Amino acid sequence: MEDDQHFNAGTGSNLTIVGTVECDASIMNSAEDFGAVGAMRGVKNPIKAAYRMLVASNQTDPHGRIPPMLVSGDAPSDLAVDPSKMITEKAISEWKRWQTVIQTEQKPSEIGSDSIVQDTVGAVSCTIDGEVSAGVSSGGILLKPTGRIGEHASALVVGPAAPVVL
Repeated sequence: MEDDQHFNAGTGSNLTIVGTVECDASIMNSAEDFGAVGAMRGVKNPIKAAYRMLVASNQTDPHGRIPPMLVSGDAPSDLAVDPSKMITEKAISEWKRWQTVIQTEQKPSEIGSDSIVQDTVGAVSCTIDGEVSAGVSSGGILLKPTGRIGEHASALVVGPAAPVVL
């Protein structure tokens, strides 16, 4: 879904106030393992980076350091892409449109707000053994401040083995 420019996740994400793409993603499983990325730049598939954090959170550090469950900022080099390749014509058009609204102090109701894309993609899987995983990915809200980490990079466990990703 992050590769489909029609979704607000990965390629096709909403642009920040300065016209860049920053994505949030999180993933969790029924073993209560969790990984997330926030305001990540230059990653085409932020859920892959979040999964990497999930796996790393189970690794033992030889020096006793606790591995992070959430990181933000630039994508790991092996997952990085040219950030400009993630920006679509539709995203640029919406960004320009709403920049004008802000600069001219128009009310959204004056120009119609039906085209604002603020969706999130997500998936849930369940194995035959009852293992559950859930993940979400989003480009966040249109014109968000640079570095804003949204709710997509957080999770909550409900019950003894029921992950819910917010």
